[in-house]
Amino acid sequence: AAEALDPATALEHRVLLSLWPLLQVPRPALLALRDSLLRWKAAAGPDEGSLTVAHGAVHPYLRLYLLGLLSSRLGDHAPALDYAAQLERRAGTSFAPAFVGDLSRTLRAEVARARGRPEEALATLDSAVFWARGEDLDLTGSSPFYEHEYEQFARAELLDTLGRYEEALQWHRAIA
Repeated sequence: AAEALDPATALEHRVLLSLWPLLQVPRPALLALRDSLLRWKAAAGPDEGSLTVAHGAVHPYLRLYLLGLLSSRLGDHAPALDYAAQLERRAGTSFAPAFVGDLSRTLRAEVARARGRPEEALATLDSAVFWARGEDLDLTGSSPFYEHEYEQFARAELLDTLGRYEEALQWHRAIA
């Protein structure tokens, strides 16, 4: 239903929700989502007709981020790391350098996690600026991307994998 009102934001949220570790989305559905993102010409703009006006400036970066997450989930690690590198290169000239840089860190952490290197994944994820709330975005509460919900859950999962159960439980409680 949201797609009829705001196709860009609906696509971004559909992809993000499809990537949550609690869901087992079939590979063909993930490939279809990746194809949709590849076809989408994400442009930064005011997004006045959007359900979430706040996403206007971030669409091009979220597209790369989501393509990277999908690539990692599909086992295509080289493209995922390429999307991370693209985000790193664009971060400095973006509207929010710390936010865009952290999207890159998340992709690198996801690749490390997919490759069975949870310590590296956690260290990479922990290096993100948003944990200290040193972000350059004034927008919070309006988007799971700005609230870093995926990253919080990934962190909880990594802590659990590493046997740090009490810390993992605290992160799961915070998300709930």
